[in-house]
Amino acid sequence: MSLSFSPDLLHAVPKIILVPRAVLNQPEDRVTASKDEHRRLERFKKYEPHVFSGLASDDALGFLEKFHCIICAMGISGSRGVSFTAFQLQGVAYEWWRTYKLDSPDEAASLTWTQFSDMFLREFVPQSLWDAWRAEFEHLRQGTMTVLEYVIRYTSLARHALALVSSVCERVRRFIKGLIPSIRSSMTRELEMDISYQQVLSITRRIEGMHARDIKIGRPRGLESQAIILVLVLQLQFAMVWVI
Repeated sequence: MSLSFSPDLLHAVPKIILVPRAVLNQPEDRVTASKDEHRRLERFKKYEPHVFSGLASDDALGFLEKFHCIICAMGISGSRGVSFTAFQLQGVAYEWWRTYKLDSPDEAASLTWTQFSDMFLREFVPQSLWDAWRAEFEHLRQGTMTVLEYVIRYTSLARHALALVSSVCERVRRFIKGLIPSIRSSMTRELEMDISYQQVLSITRRIEGMHARDIKIGRPRGLESQAIILVLVLQLQFAMVWVI
């Protein structure tokens, strides 16, 4: 005996559709992602980030440096950091970013922080300011600054004059050239050695400390200080060999 069903009855039976597990989990995943983004945004707002409008009076470099500190503190990197920064753009700056996204959507979606920074500074830092930074860097001298203060200023200006410090040797040479005579005269050996910029900074700060101690106890800086400096150089080079 065979069973037969009417067409109406067959249409009335609900169909069973197999749905992949990944699809079933999508709504939950989206909710979780949304919650994470919301929490991250709330944390971002606690830093009280400034807005940037692209006006001539706006400090483009200061805005960028502030946001770089924020996204680093939040552990945000890559294109996510760009998105959070772009969220604070207004006026002319917002239109610039919106136009770029419309013209190059794929590039905008994968833009790194370095790429965004270069574009941003080229767009909103006037050439006159670039020229002023370069001129200040070319004539930078330690003067009455401590070594640490000189390092900070030198490093900051060097970022805006990369063509002048295109190699490690040139970076080291310019740095030593700007030191006060009492420290610079103790570093003639470093100019002839293959030494890294970080090693030079370390040696310079130690020399400054030795000079300060010599002045405090009234001892002249002579062969003893020079010998100590040579030992420091050899120690740093020996340590570098082991690291490599």
